[in-house]
Amino acid sequence: MRIDFGFKRCLLLKTMNKENEVEKFKRLLKLRTIFKQINQISWNITSLEKRYPLDAISNDEIDGLLQSYKEYAQDVKRLNDELKGELDGKRQNSK
Repeated sequence: MRIDFGFKRCLLLKTMNKENEVEKFKRLLKLRTIFKQINQISWNITSLEKRYPLDAISNDEIDGLLQSYKEYAQDVKRLNDELKGELDGKRQNSK
């Protein structure tokens, strides 16, 4: 008696391909989310520049802007680390 495993192997390969496609799609969504967050930071900085032009800001506003830029820099660093992790295939948990 001969048992044909070809059909089962084919189903297994199709299932593996679908799982692989799901993982690729998840990765794509994660990358897109990271880039959207970077874009949001850029938009926020542009808004700050319009609201507080350098030729018309007070010392208190300068201190506030510097603090904002420090916080944005930390966000960009975190996003850069996430981006590197995704591109290297090492998923990180979102904070």
